[in-house]
Amino acid sequence: MDARTVEVIRKKLDYLERTLAELEPYLKAGYAEYLRQPAYRRATERLVQIIVEIAGDTSELILQAAGKPAPGSMRDALSGIHELGVLDDSLFERFNRTYVGLRNRIVHDYETLDNRILFNSAKRLRRDAQAFLKAVTRYLVSAHTPRSNKRR
Repeated sequence: MDARTVEVIRKKLDYLERTLAELEPYLKAGYAEYLRQPAYRRATERLVQIIVEIAGDTSELILQAAGKPAPGSMRDALSGIHELGVLDDSLFERFNRTYVGLRNRIVHDYETLDNRILFNSAKRLRRDAQAFLKAVTRYLVSAHTPRSNKRR
């Protein structure tokens, strides 16, 4: 992986960290406060959307750098990096099955969102996004290390 692509991915990961930090106060406030404050609900929805989109964008960049075809969807991008070994099975499943669907419901307003589900999903997403960040960072270190320096 070339240094320029690594830098772009690292910027995405920095954005992910900042967005997770921005989400934190809304989750720490607790569910009762979340329900009382419409702005908390809207902010949480938007931050969840951004976090999932960063994961999708980062996945696309990794696939592009690996010489893989452009994915047709965010689910395809996540599946592609799972196949590359970036994400383990359980983290892949949570992003692919839970968070992408949640993001789609937020963005496309498919249905009224259940506040409790969204709040609890945001709490789980916070942990899983941290795991995503670590997994991608490990991959970058591995993919960016020259072959002569890699263990055999």
